[in-house]
Amino acid sequence: MIFGQRESNSYFAAIFSYDFLDEHLGYETISKIHRGDIAEWIRDLEASGLFSAAEVRAAELAWRTNPRLLLDALLEDADEVSVKRWEIAWARLERQSHTSHVASIAEHG
Repeated sequence: MIFGQRESNSYFAAIFSYDFLDEHLGYETISKIHRGDIAEWIRDLEASGLFSAAEVRAAELAWRTNPRLLLDALLEDADEVSVKRWEIAWARLERQSHTSHVASIAEHG
């Protein structure tokens, strides 16, 4: 199983999205995922007992490389309005990240 692929996201969504969506996903959670702070999600995968160590490592690598894959997996079973709301939030974080990066380059030359 390679996380980030549609079938893998379905497994993850089936296990975690109910709790995730039930807790009313917040901007801080999205921001943490965007920053690559995915440790709690990796711990949850490990604790579930449903994934091999290799699958957990694959998920961690995929999500560290592209944190958006984790968000997509978590939102797989969400309603259209929620998905759109969090896609907009993600785009905002992307813009902020890009602006911060450009400012840092300009400052340090």
